[in-house]
Amino acid sequence: MFTALRREMKIVVRCAAYWIFIVALATVFFTQYREEVKVDLQQAKDGVLFEESRWGGTKNNLFVEPVSGEARYGSVDEEVPEQVMRNVTYHLFRDTSNNEYDTYLLGVIPAHKRLNSEKRQKVFSLFEKITGQTMYQVDEEFFRMDLAKIMERDGDMTEEQAENFLRKDYYKKLAHEFEPDQQVERLLPYEAYIPIREDLSYDEFKKLLGEIKAVIGRKTADYENLERYGVRELTYEEALAGYEAAVFGNGIPKAYAGRFSDDVGAVSVLFTALLAMEAAVGGFLVRSGERERLSLRGQEKRRILFRFFAVVLIGFLPILILMIAAARGLDAGAGTLGLTVSSFAFLAAAIGALLPEITLASAAGLLFFCLFHFFFGLFRRDGAE
Repeated sequence: MFTALRREMKIVVRCAAYWIFIVALATVFFTQYREEVKVDLQQAKDGVLFEESRWGGTKNNLFVEPVSGEARYGSVDEEVPEQVMRNVTYHLFRDTSNNEYDTYLLGVIPAHKRLNSEKRQKVFSLFEKITGQTMYQVDEEFFRMDLAKIMERDGDMTEEQAENFLRKDYYKKLAHEFEPDQQVERLLPYEAYIPIREDLSYDEFKKLLGEIKAVIGRKTADYENLERYGVRELTYEEALAGYEAAVFGNGIPKAYAGRFSDDVGAVSVLFTALLAMEAAVGGFLVRSGERERLSLRGQEKRRILFRFFAVVLIGFLPILILMIAAARGLDAGAGTLGLTVSSFAFLAAAIGALLPEITLASAAGLLFFCLFHFFFGLFRRDGAE
């Protein structure tokens, strides 16, 4: 059994997808996760309690103990109707203006979606039911406000120059304000000025938003968790309780294990599935005349099971190595602040999150390979030569 598994593992290691996977995984780890931890530790040394976020609650630094008497202690996500309606409606305005919505293809694969003319008109109509104004009226009002602001800020500009600046430069940048890592210096906090019908209840708003999602036709990335568009300020007692839970209750390793899983998860799932398919191609296709056919006769039925476990084990190995490095790095960084972090808690949380994903991705890759060949009539019947 172990000999057969070892043989299958050697086949997996020779796959090109495996080495590409390792490079991609290391790139994400060193350029994303580790840099984020470095920033958090440096901010902790500087005493920075929290960072503001575009929507919802602040990102509180788990290493920093709040001090009584401060003006603010951060905030948490909360579904506050007034805040949610304004923030979501402005996000909808920007997406609809661009005719580009962040969605999930098949519910899991991030993808942009553009609407045809008929569906756009439906969204325009639903937007008007929320705001009491048409898209064009809101856009024209924002333009008027932006023009007044730019003329006030840059007094040497003529009105024509200001209009050219807005249309040819500013609005092109503003169109991408919700894209990750985009830094757009906005003239105004537009969500504060987005109109909302005075008689619109929150229940009716959510119903209209549901109709808009139905028109878009896929699971949306931006209109699902409405609580992240609202915020509630933390009290000192709440902030202190959160700090103590993080420091004394394994909150820090669990939080950073979750961040590690989020950062490397997408790369791990994608490449593990590709690895499973390449490994299957390398081991189960046999020549038959002029065509390649999939052989699952006799021992091949056992081999595919061993190949599955080989993909899971070999695919998870580089993740585990980086996981151990992340746990040790976090413990060392916390040590400079006089804190102790449980590496075991980090590993347990990260393994619990990533191992099932890797296992499912491996199974999906092999299943896709088998189904692909089945539907193209490439299975060789038992007993066929």
